[in-house]
Amino acid sequence: ELGRSLDFSISLYDLNGKEVAEGNRMQLPAGVHKTKFDVSNLANGNYICSMKTKDGVIMTENLIIAR
Repeated sequence: ELGRSLDFSISLYDLNGKEVAEGNRMQLPAGVHKTKFDVSNLANGNYICSMKTKDGVIMTENLIIAR
């Protein structure tokens, strides 16, 4: 949940730290949000989802793709 309006971007990295997908920069108001990320071109496995704000704050989550 965002406590205030933020500009941020989302990127996906493999476990070696290589960026494998980059999302658009967005500005969202305070509150709870959902987003979709097209991972159809990525292999099954573990990835790191990194959400970076313009202020330099970085939030990360593990992402497992299994089809």
